[in-house]
Amino acid sequence: MGRNAYWGQVVTSSLPQFVVGPIADQLRNAFVKRFAAGQGANVLGRAIPFGIGAAIGGVGNLVLGRTVIQSARTAFGPPPFTFPMELAVTIKAPKAVTVDGGTSEKKGLKKILPSRKPKEITEAPGPRHDVETQLPDIRI
Repeated sequence: MGRNAYWGQVVTSSLPQFVVGPIADQLRNAFVKRFAAGQGANVLGRAIPFGIGAAIGGVGNLVLGRTVIQSARTAFGPPPFTFPMELAVTIKAPKAVTVDGGTSEKKGLKKILPSRKPKEITEAPGPRHDVETQLPDIRI
């Protein structure tokens, strides 16, 4: 060991590992405790504004949502008990089951790439063109 070696390096290189190990463990534990105490308060101090902001945002969303619902009820009145057939929801048929018991689902690239077969076009439910519909009388 020369003059350019640090004293800590000189001392630890001359001591056996079983002596240095417990000392290093105690130093590490002391450092971790001090660091955690100092940084824990810092992290908590930075996180509190986010929690307060989330609470304020949640209350604001609740108030805004209730106002929108109340305004919609005032503007449109109560919902009807039944809806016309033009607004009926169409339910898709379940997927076909193959002979081996699995579904006939596309795999790999075939699932991503479009097929070359023309797909059947279905008309969306809505007012029919052959039936004359009366427009509502809207006055502003």
